[in-house]
Amino acid sequence: MIEITDASSAHPYNHIRADKPNFIIGELFIMAYVITDACIKDAICVDVCPTDCIHPKQDEPGFQEATQLFVDPAECIDCGACVPVCTSDSILAVDDVPEEKKAFIERNAAHFKN
Repeated sequence: MIEITDASSAHPYNHIRADKPNFIIGELFIMAYVITDACIKDAICVDVCPTDCIHPKQDEPGFQEATQLFVDPAECIDCGACVPVCTSDSILAVDDVPEEKKAFIERNAAHFKN
């Protein structure tokens, strides 16, 4: 998992924390999963998520305008239920995000910043 200390900073992730579950302390986010630009917004992941942490949903404002879905690091419990059902293979464990997709770590965190 990656700690996000400030989604707007030049260095949004500072080190890997595979030993802890997701939690927030102040502005500290521990992320387990990230959705990348391969997302096709079919929302199958939303249906299987036990904590309702993937947004925007089809009935939420901003769904039509969103280019992808996002995992809320504050709500995700690192269960992994979303990964095998993703038809576009766009949901990745944060530790498995390839270098060319690392910007999506910050993008997911920034989506939930406010």
